[in-house]
Amino acid sequence: MDDALASGPDNIRSAGYWIASTQSRCGSCAELTRVVALALPSGHETLDLDASDGTLETWACATLPAVLFAVYRLAAPVRRELQRRSPAYRLTSVDGAEQWNNHCEHCGAPQDEEELHGEPDAAFMPASADAGARIRIEAIAEPLLAGAAGYAPDPLFFPRATVA
Repeated sequence: MDDALASGPDNIRSAGYWIASTQSRCGSCAELTRVVALALPSGHETLDLDASDGTLETWACATLPAVLFAVYRLAAPVRRELQRRSPAYRLTSVDGAEQWNNHCEHCGAPQDEEELHGEPDAAFMPASADAGARIRIEAIAEPLLAGAAGYAPDPLFFPRATVA
């Protein structure tokens, strides 16, 4: 995808990032499939739109780590790194807009971002220390520039995740 065609502005940047990975049960075929998410260390920056007039505000430094979801734009180097590590994470149409999504490694069905990030005991919202320990985090020492509609600060799994 050409970055110029993506909807919305880049609103997240960071000097480095993490790729979090775990397994989740596919909603279509019920097989376990690998899923990934972009995670950011504290010190990353966010840019929000002013709700009153839609103008861009200034970049703000985040003091907590975070996980991105509903990602609609990825800089080419980040895109390549994610697809190298997880070919099933790819661009798809969600409610008429293009978005980066996990897809089942078995049946190819897109995985619901809300179910992976927003539901209790979801893949990236574990309800137990054991579930959190099944998440693996790999550090990528490259800059990240992205646009995301979903942003979860201080994810509960970080203290228990396995760091590669």
